Amino acid sequence: MRKASMIVDQFMKFTIKKINHQAKAMVVCDSRQAAADYKQIIDRIIAEEYSGAIKTLVAFSGEVTDSNGRKCTEANMNDDGVTDNDIAEKFKEDDYKILIVAEKFQTGFDQKLLHTMFVDRTLGGIQCIQTLSRLNRTYWPYKEDTLVVDFRNDADSVRKAFNKYYTVTTLTGDVDKQRVYTLKEDVENWNIFNEDEINDVCSRMVDKTRVSGVPSIILKIVKERVEPLSDEDKDKYRKQVNRFVRQYGFLAQIMDFTDPDLEKFYVFCKVLYKYLPYTKETLPMELLDMIDLDKLRIQLSFEGTIELEDEPVELKATRIGEVGQKKEDEKRTVAELLDMVNSPFANILNENDKIIKQIWEELLKDPEVMDAARAGNSYDVMINICKQKFDDTIVDQIDKYLNFREVLDKEKGFALTLIGKFVEAVAKQAAATSSLIYDEAVLKEKLVAEMQSEFAGVCSKMRSLQEIVDYLFFVLNTTSLPKLDGIDTLLKESLNNIYTNPHITSIVKYSFFNSLVQKYEAFLKKLYYLINDEEIPGHDGKDPALADSIHAFRCLWDLKHLTDEDGKKFSSYLQMLRAWRNDEAHNAPCTTDAEVDAAIKVAVSMYIYVTAYSITDLEMAGY
Repeated sequence: MRKASMIVDQFMKFTIKKINHQAKAMVVCDSRQAAADYKQIIDRIIAEEYSGAIKTLVAFSGEVTDSNGRKCTEANMNDDGVTDNDIAEKFKEDDYKILIVAEKFQTGFDQKLLHTMFVDRTLGGIQCIQTLSRLNRTYWPYKEDTLVVDFRNDADSVRKAFNKYYTVTTLTGDVDKQRVYTLKEDVENWNIFNEDEINDVCSRMVDKTRVSGVPSIILKIVKERVEPLSDEDKDKYRKQVNRFVRQYGFLAQIMDFTDPDLEKFYVFCKVLYKYLPYTKETLPMELLDMIDLDKLRIQLSFEGTIELEDEPVELKATRIGEVGQKKEDEKRTVAELLDMVNSPFANILNENDKIIKQIWEELLKDPEVMDAARAGNSYDVMINICKQKFDDTIVDQIDKYLNFREVLDKEKGFALTLIGKFVEAVAKQAAATSSLIYDEAVLKEKLVAEMQSEFAGVCSKMRSLQEIVDYLFFVLNTTSLPKLDGIDTLLKESLNNIYTNPHITSIVKYSFFNSLVQKYEAFLKKLYYLINDEEIPGHDGKDPALADSIHAFRCLWDLKHLTDEDGKKFSSYLQMLRAWRNDEAHNAPCTTDAEVDAAIKVAVSMYIYVTAYSITDLEMAGY
């Protein structure tokens, strides 16, 4: 949200005046989901703060699910449903000023009015040059300069990437494609995996219905055959796999390979490498605990023009040799180690900065993080989810200091340890809550006992609370549409842990509360579908929001007109739920266990309330 605000503000206050008021901008994202999210957030900011003065387009391949669970494509997000090359044509129109991309239009895209590029992904080597060079088209006499606002990369890395190709660049030495077979043989000699496993993984990689099984296959190989190796051998094996992957990727760009088995070996190794364990460059946990990362603030690290060296560069063809041997650990005192780690942060630590020491607890409270872990997502997926949550929860430019993609690429153990340990904690917590015995009869009994006094007035006029609760679970156990039924297991798991788990911690309980709040809209949509056999209609071609879902139920919409005590109580409950749901972080202002318990009662009450007033409608619909 903060990055999106910075992007829109920068464009509307500065960029829009450039190139004789014709300037356009590009936002470069690190994933398709990020592009879809950026599109929606930027459009909302433009509409709310700048009265819709400009329009945007988004470009990414295929279909992706955004952070709110919505299926997104270029066609359903862009005006007139434009896709692919038609987006470039549409972007030429005066109204369209910002193009948001993920792995598209970063090479070969020719738009002379492109002035500013906002980069929110790690760039390196030739990719850095190809991407930033979208800005170098001239438009005389109006285009006098360009601007890059980079949330990820520092000036030195960009300078190094450009310097290699700034003047005359030549490649010296022999390039022998046979070397890739030699590197392949080095990996095969370890006998870590076999041909059947390669074929199995590759076939799953091209089958969307089976690709989810790839992590379990790779993790089994790593656990049974890699982890038993000595630390030295694990380090050597990992480097040899990485060397093969990098060399094949390089040679494939300049040579034609007609060996399908070699390509499959490459695909397998590329996946395997991500799961291979690190055996070096990490600090003991007792030292990590002493590292000063309590506070962080957004800080401009560089502003200006990057000067390149005007000298020819010679790139040498690589040679095959032994992978780097693990060096003996350098001896340092504890004080020296802490100073080395803390010193990069010396200029950004200040008692007046925003405290971020509660970052772990904040993320553990986030229902999207916990739901993703309970859904069994792979380690890589969880790393990406947590990285994105770090961005949203702390500060816009956290990647400048904890750039997880760069960490994975360059084996910087410190930052990887932080996020890796967090992912492990989330996984353990999710496993613990997911393994809790689910006895629906016991859960219903607990729920009725807990909510009896809350619904004494309502039940005196209509069905018993037991019958209402039975219908609540009937809704959760009945099939409707796949996109609506996805909430069933998560809601039942949340209720089961809240009411039957004697060992639930405050943070976990808060996470389940947030999940209840976030999924109330989806519950209303499912309940409406079961009653009417159609979805809640939206407005102006957009999906229905929470307000539309509430409006679809008269019992909820009429609450604001009720004057009796129950009416006033449930009206205030609905307003609280809406306020929590509309809050950017979906968090209620709870600080104590008692306040969390009270907030949970409010949320659960609204599930029961709308169910109570919908039983007759369900019966009339044939249930």
